Amino acid sequence: ILLQYCKDVGKIHQQKYIDGVAFGWYEDEIFTAEAAEQRVNALMEFYTYQNYSCRIFELDARPTKNQKEFIEIWQTMSFSEELLKYARDLSVEATGKVNFKYIHSILNEWHNTNITELSDAEKNHDEYIKAYTAKKKKGKKNNLSPEDEQAKQKKKEKISKYLDLVN
Repeated sequence: ILLQYCKDVGKIHQQKYIDGVAFGWYEDEIFTAEAAEQRVNALMEFYTYQNYSCRIFELDARPTKNQKEFIEIWQTMSFSEELLKYARDLSVEATGKVNFKYIHSILNEWHNTNITELSDAEKNHDEYIKAYTAKKKKGKKNNLSPEDEQAKQKKKEKISKYLDLVN
């Protein structure tokens, strides 16, 4: 089972990899064929999801350790390809790049609010943008403290007096 797994992932000629997998299974007390098959199924499921995610996020190289950790978390959340792509697009739109931390914050929000459909994600994003825009407009109207407002007024008065003197 171990050798077949190593062959399936293209590592059959890498003795160091085979030894590492065998040692890992030993440490995890995988001593039966059934336990080995369960481990292989879980590993293959993860690697399939990882490869699928790498294509979605347009990674040319192998994912980093942090990226792998995010992908593992997202796998447990069971997001569809279209939701992963939409989160990727939102990340690029907001940050100019595929930002795994940003994508994770989006996916985590969707997971916590039970969003599983693209239409719900789009609606959620539209509501977020409306709330964010309203907050920004409100902040622009009166974003100075009373002390800052007084200092600004005094500065305007000084400038006005100076301009009167110059004229």
